[in-house]
Amino acid sequence: MILGCTKLVILVFKSWPFSIKYFLIHISGVAAVDTIVILTCIVLAGLPAIFGVSYGSKAFPTLWPIQQIAWTASIYFTMLMTLERYLAVFYKKSASVRNTIASMVCVLIFAILYNITRFLEYTTVFIPELKTTNAQENENYGLLSNGAYVVGYLICCNLIFRLILPFSIFTFCNAR
Repeated sequence: MILGCTKLVILVFKSWPFSIKYFLIHISGVAAVDTIVILTCIVLAGLPAIFGVSYGSKAFPTLWPIQQIAWTASIYFTMLMTLERYLAVFYKKSASVRNTIASMVCVLIFAILYNITRFLEYTTVFIPELKTTNAQENENYGLLSNGAYVVGYLICCNLIFRLILPFSIFTFCNAR
């Protein structure tokens, strides 16, 4: 559905000037992944807080990684928009629609590959005493128990790839 809306936006604005076209492509991508982040937040955190029931516990091992993929894609789509704007303003290099879409696909592939291990972090278990299911660490892989994984990936890589690198590029491109 979200991809269909993105295609619709591209088709409707096909006759618009180029600078608006690529901007709309970026905005459509950011809107799509941000919508996924919001919906997963509602299911994982909002509904349990409102109704006092954990609706997301069965879906947590799947929704959590999807949320992380969408969050990473949102950061890098925004960074990509900033870079293309920077190149257009300071170097008079305009990106083509094909290059914009190709770079967004590359960002999406990066976001999926970067967060693929998140699917192995949690599993759903049934707790007979409480007659409910809950998400807990997936003991088959033991990623969250592995200190190297926690420090190397969850702390260092997230610090570099979700904070330092994007904000450095945002700062550089917007400081001029």
